[in-house]
Amino acid sequence: PYITSIRRRQRLNLLASLLFSQGTPMLLASDELGNTQDGNNNGYAQDNETSWLDWSKSDPDFEDTVRELIWLRRETPLLRLTNYLHGTLRLENSTIQNRWVNREGKIKQSHEWENSNAFSVLIEEKGASGNSAVAILINRENAAVVLRLPISESKIDWRLAFSSSDGNEIAVEGLEITVPALSIALLTAN
Repeated sequence: PYITSIRRRQRLNLLASLLFSQGTPMLLASDELGNTQDGNNNGYAQDNETSWLDWSKSDPDFEDTVRELIWLRRETPLLRLTNYLHGTLRLENSTIQNRWVNREGKIKQSHEWENSNAFSVLIEEKGASGNSAVAILINRENAAVVLRLPISESKIDWRLAFSSSDGNEIAVEGLEITVPALSIALLTAN
């Protein structure tokens, strides 16, 4: 049961990283089933169990979670920008900024990327029609970590929108968020 739960969480982590990324996501039929071709990189050449979909592996709870991820992407404009975003993007009526943030809530430096297993991505939009923000929290450690978000000019009250772990394991206390082991979480501004 423990290994099965870790595999489920890792599948959710991969799908969340895809759906929270900028650009057009591409899902393959049965990704939500955890389909595998047992390492075969050319399933097109296989007309046997290697490439057939095993619908008996269907997990309605997991599929509902994948639907939730897709819905979150659709309903959260900052997760699906049409312009390339690196640093600051100035649009006609707003400014969008993304920041890669280390555990302490500071901008990640070049030397931190090599050994960084826990960090966040903060995307903020400030515009004439108001402000919005999302924070994607990533913990690749085998233990829970506390991530600190940077202080923002606009006061942001964060709400947990998604977690690949059991939502009860996430603790949002101001700018400090306890992120469970091997998980990804999405916070949205209230």
